[in-house]
Amino acid sequence: SRNTPLILMKIDYSLKTTESLKIIPDHSDYPFKSLQIKVKPPYYYLYDGTVPVIYRGILNNSAAKTISKGDAFFSQLAVIDSSHFILR
Repeated sequence: SRNTPLILMKIDYSLKTTESLKIIPDHSDYPFKSLQIKVKPPYYYLYDGTVPVIYRGILNNSAAKTISKGDAFFSQLAVIDSSHFILR
């Protein structure tokens, strides 16, 4: 949701059970404009290309660590594996 960008929802296949996880980035004092989350098990990635920072966290763990800072501004991100990305 645009109003709660740091909440990751987990929903089972029957759509009956939900769990939420509040993501806590290790540094969050950046002027984010549109935070987004991508999931590629066992990780999730938090990013906003207008700020050149990418965070990674382990699913079911709220702590997200900075894995890239100041490398590039981008408009889109695709996760290849735990440490490789395609940026546009």
